[in-house]
Amino acid sequence: MVDDRCCCGCMHVRTGSFIVGIIELIFCIVIIVGGVAVLSTNWDDYITEEGSKYFKYVGAVAVAITVIWFLSIILLFVGLFKYMASLLLPHLIITAIYIILETVFIVLLIINEGLGHLANIITIIILLYLWFVVYRCYRWLKVTH
Repeated sequence: MVDDRCCCGCMHVRTGSFIVGIIELIFCIVIIVGGVAVLSTNWDDYITEEGSKYFKYVGAVAVAITVIWFLSIILLFVGLFKYMASLLLPHLIITAIYIILETVFIVLLIINEGLGHLANIITIIILLYLWFVVYRCYRWLKVTH
């Protein structure tokens, strides 16, 4: 039998997954707005031309990955509404890839700049917890529906 409770037993995994989807949707909007801001800023006044190109590439990649993540969140909501475990898989895979990329990015920042990135580490821990909530819902849907 699959445990159908999450968040310390306070709610059902399906409800928890809906909340996760809403939280991740907010993350997506913030990242997309930030990425668009990076893309629309003229960095030539602040850094070298090569650095400006780097910022624009990073911004474009961040927006592209986040748009894909956004689409997987839409599939998450559809899967939750229709009780279809298979529609949660794209979200689980994309989010896992996102967490891995974010972890690599944070490790590189720590190597280059030191341990001043505690907020980013906390973000990764939160994302991992949210991923496990959706994974438990996936398992529950797979067994019960």
